[in-house]
Amino acid sequence: MESWEALNGYDRLATALEDAARELGGDFAALAKLVLPDRRGRWISTYGASSSRLARMELRSGLGVGGMAIRLGVPYQASAEKNAHMLGECPVMLAERLAAAIAIPLPAPANEYGSSVLVVGRREEAHSFEEIKIRQISSKMPLWIELSALWRYDGGKWNFMMNGGVG
Repeated sequence: MESWEALNGYDRLATALEDAARELGGDFAALAKLVLPDRRGRWISTYGASSSRLARMELRSGLGVGGMAIRLGVPYQASAEKNAHMLGECPVMLAERLAAAIAIPLPAPANEYGSSVLVVGRREEAHSFEEIKIRQISSKMPLWIELSALWRYDGGKWNFMMNGGVG
């Protein structure tokens, strides 16, 4: 396997999403970034997606697990135990048939617009995610902020920006 430094932006993001899903015991992970001033966003990439519908979905503040994490500024869970109403309301959970999901908000890098959100979910086990695992993933926030800063939404598609968002 190549070293982390040798991976390009696409492969780094794919590897990080897979790692996040596995660390939390999930089989799905996605990263979205707010791209518009009205706090709407687009999904950059997914791991374990069973549908192509997510690529066409918009992330909106306050809607679904990702939108609630953005609005509240804290991790937001949905499962049969916590916020069960989201199981039938969250577009991502419905499209991916997730039984449980957690969204972790990621602030924008210094001097940049566009906070992001990491969503991890599982299809089989409907119980909530363990607090210690959430803290483990949250401790990697600098990595997620760095990864999201490498992407710009332009002309209806995501573009990878070299040199930390310059170029």
